[in-house]
Amino acid sequence: MDATPEWDYVRRLSTSQKTFRIRRQGKLERSRRAYRLKRQMARRQIHVRKVEGTYLDFHRIRAPKVFGLSVESERSNVLNFLKNLRDTVGIQKKHVLIDFSETETLIADAMLLAYAEITRLVARFSREVKIRCILPKKSFSTRTKPFIEKREKVAQVLKQIGLLDLLGNQAKVEPTYEDVVHWKAVHGYKVQGDITEPILQVVDDVLGEMVSRKLYTGVSEAMTNTTHHAYLEDRHDGLNLKDKAGWWMFLQVKDNMLSILMCDLGIGIPRSLPKTNRDWLHKLFSEKYPAPDSLSIKYATEYGRTSTNLSNRGKGLKKMLSIVESLEASSLRIHSNKGVFTAGKITHIVSRDYQDSIMGTLISWNIPISENAEGESTNV
Repeated sequence: MDATPEWDYVRRLSTSQKTFRIRRQGKLERSRRAYRLKRQMARRQIHVRKVEGTYLDFHRIRAPKVFGLSVESERSNVLNFLKNLRDTVGIQKKHVLIDFSETETLIADAMLLAYAEITRLVARFSREVKIRCILPKKSFSTRTKPFIEKREKVAQVLKQIGLLDLLGNQAKVEPTYEDVVHWKAVHGYKVQGDITEPILQVVDDVLGEMVSRKLYTGVSEAMTNTTHHAYLEDRHDGLNLKDKAGWWMFLQVKDNMLSILMCDLGIGIPRSLPKTNRDWLHKLFSEKYPAPDSLSIKYATEYGRTSTNLSNRGKGLKKMLSIVESLEASSLRIHSNKGVFTAGKITHIVSRDYQDSIMGTLISWNIPISENAEGESTNV
């Protein structure tokens, strides 16, 4: 086969000419790569200016990588983030940009606490201060699939519970993940049975009327306790606000499991219990002094009396615990200030105290509603 004219030309070149030709081609290639890189960087800078240009006057607060309350380090990060948010908005009166760009995991209890705090700040300071947010960074192709899914799921959760809309983020996010689309976020200031009744009716045929009635009573009593006892005094969070008696709730029915999480931003069970139950004082101080917050929560699940002295009041936590102790795979977890109380038929009762306070109360309740729960409910 005859050689091409180009190859025939190169073959006749001297060694020095060939070397020069190779070096020139390499230099041209490096110049092209540098030019392409420069163009890419320029386009990226333009994109950054478009995204962040509106927020030049905002104080950026980075959200934690993991929103959780059970692990001490994760809990500390979440509570420090919320404190920074309260101080910047409520005290310094600065516009805030919440940066979720590094957030990868949202656990329901910690996310509910953050949702409550942010909603409260927006309601009280929206006329003076703007609060906005940016979503997790778009993942690059070199990232692994689990990493990409984590970032996408964070954005979907924020959309599903309404935080994106609340904070004015118009990103086009459509919740699709199975463990996201079933969650519902609600917020109120009084006992609202119309919110929980449609969901609780789902369990009537499976668990029986008695358990369903106790379930409804337990949730209603939790709302009542919030409106009557949680906001008796100042919260001591530095804002000196006289809050309305509000509560926040996450609800989910998925895989034959009913999950109810309820939160208030009040004074907490350890501070409210001595004011609402006089008999509690003698037992508490005789058993252990000073009493840890977890012990106060434990007593609150045992006592059925309140400052009203009415026989039909003050039994919400006690009824929640009785249902949990009667059903397999059910659980109850109560965070209040620095303490946490966990109970279940399998895990039994576990109490613990942390270094940092959530400054409020958060109840997490998981009830199986599958037919496998059988008729144990009738013995509650």
